[in-house]
Amino acid sequence: MSQATASGGRISYDVMDVVGWLRWCRFLETPGSQVDEDLLVATQMFASLVVAEPSRVPEELHEVLMNDILESGSPLEWVRQAAEVIPRGQEVDPAALDHAITLLHHAVEALPEHPDLGAITGNLGVLLRIRFERAANIDDLHAAVRVLQKAVADSPQHAQRGRMMSDLARALDLRFRTLNDPADLDAAIRSYEDAAAMTTDADRVLYLADLGVLLRRRFGVTESADDLDRAIDISGQAVDATPLGHPNRGAMLTNLCVVHRIRFNRVGRSADLDGAINAARAALATTPAEQATRFPLLSDLGDLLRVRFERVREPADLDAAVEYCREAIDAAPPDAPGLKATLNNLGVALRIRFSYYGRSDDLDEAVAVSERAVARADDADPDQAARLTNLGAVLKTRFEYSTARPDLEEALDATSEAVRLLPSVSPHRAGLLTNLCTLLLERGKQSGLAADFDEAVRAGRDSVAATPPGHPSLGIRLMNLGSAHAERFRKWRRPADARQAIARWREAAALPTAQTDVRVRAAHAWARMALAVDPAPSSAAEGFDAAVRLLPQLAWRGVRRPGQEQLLSEHAGLAGEAASTAITAHRHGAAVELLELGRGVLWSQLLDGQADLTALRNKAPGDADRLDEIRAELDALITSEFVLDPPD
Repeated sequence: MSQATASGGRISYDVMDVVGWLRWCRFLETPGSQVDEDLLVATQMFASLVVAEPSRVPEELHEVLMNDILESGSPLEWVRQAAEVIPRGQEVDPAALDHAITLLHHAVEALPEHPDLGAITGNLGVLLRIRFERAANIDDLHAAVRVLQKAVADSPQHAQRGRMMSDLARALDLRFRTLNDPADLDAAIRSYEDAAAMTTDADRVLYLADLGVLLRRRFGVTESADDLDRAIDISGQAVDATPLGHPNRGAMLTNLCVVHRIRFNRVGRSADLDGAINAARAALATTPAEQATRFPLLSDLGDLLRVRFERVREPADLDAAVEYCREAIDAAPPDAPGLKATLNNLGVALRIRFSYYGRSDDLDEAVAVSERAVARADDADPDQAARLTNLGAVLKTRFEYSTARPDLEEALDATSEAVRLLPSVSPHRAGLLTNLCTLLLERGKQSGLAADFDEAVRAGRDSVAATPPGHPSLGIRLMNLGSAHAERFRKWRRPADARQAIARWREAAALPTAQTDVRVRAAHAWARMALAVDPAPSSAAEGFDAAVRLLPQLAWRGVRRPGQEQLLSEHAGLAGEAASTAITAHRHGAAVELLELGRGVLWSQLLDGQADLTALRNKAPGDADRLDEIRAELDALITSEFVLDPPD
């Protein structure tokens, strides 16, 4: 105690604790002249601890010391002692929290005219909110809001008014998340807006960040595009106002990434996808290697880059997506909540990369990480069906590559289990049923059993029946149902199956909301089946004509040149088949036109781009950009559903 006093600094709680207990024990155990002094010193030490660290104080002294404090008639001392509790927040001792709230209640009553009454009242509101967070007594939360509203109202010119409004907004947001009253969320947003507007110091950045989060939260309730647009604008302001190298900059960039991704998912604008990727990369660059926040950032960045690859077919994006997901898995704690999702995302990216490059090690790794993603999950896990779906997709891809029967059976098991886990009303059920259709057909081709073919057709019909008209996946599901009928026709030569196959493929080819690649393949399959079963070439010629005329849409301008060439190479020979059929149908002019169209897709597109697209951009540049974004959204790969190739 002497050394601590001589140092000139504030005496620590540890010193008070040791000295107080030694004096208290000697008071209890040692009679004599020292008794009065020991009790006096012990009481002085514990009086300083009873509010901030009550667990260190002997139980016999708690009530006496609190009464002494309240009877001392020094309200500002009560305020000082209570304020020492606030910085520890959730970690504060429950008794200390109760004592501090009691002191502030008395201080507010004792200082009705004090110039800092608003700040004192605000501290009381903060402590009430902290106690609600710990004990979940709703009366504390209502009291916190009420007290903080009074603090703001009583402090129109106070220097700390911005902080008070921020504390009020935080309590209102907490009450909204507890009771789900939209009025609380609206009031919290207004309070943060006012706090940011009147604050010029470093706290303004924090208020902007919190405001962006609440606008994003309200968008989740109202689906208001204005809230989402404002959330992006406010989050961007928070980033701009945070200096490079500041420890909060990574969090600000992460918020910006999240809102850009939400708007991308809602609207499909490429600028938002790029904005989310750029913000995630910048946030990652500011985050030290040892911080736990690197894992979700790496995971999100990998998934965003995979999505962009599916839009523009830039191989560098796909390679980066794989590497970021791998880094995320290496950085993740063993029981990280998002680890299974990241494993699943890596499996998806590796499967897509195998389809692009054909490297078998990608496929084996995809199976391994997808199996890890589904391991040790129970039926109550809401994401297990999606992960099982991806595992089935990866195993099916490896079966197609290696023809290993165990992969097919495991893919069927995973997909069947996913169907079992999904509720009958789930919007994802139709996609799983079409996957099940393709797997049953593959097994039917192996086993030759009629039951497999019949079950495949039934699953395909159920999938189509469960898909709303105009749904982007309806084309895939019609394509697969047609292929199921075609395989059954190939096996037993029933004319009804051939007619059903042609009808379903014709529907898929005509769907403007379906992926262009699916439409091309459906039209091609329809034409080939018509050639096989219909002596008149007119139906086949119509199908070929539809397929060839879709090729310019398939390799549209939003796909970069290597991606365009790769997409067109998957339909090599189509124009020649179409021209041959047109000649058979005595449509020689059409044959020449189809050949020219098929061989000149990229050249014609280049010429058109110098005229029509330029004119559109000159007249309405915003409309031209939006047209490209919509096309990209419609043509993005749907990687969770299989597309079954029709029989040759």
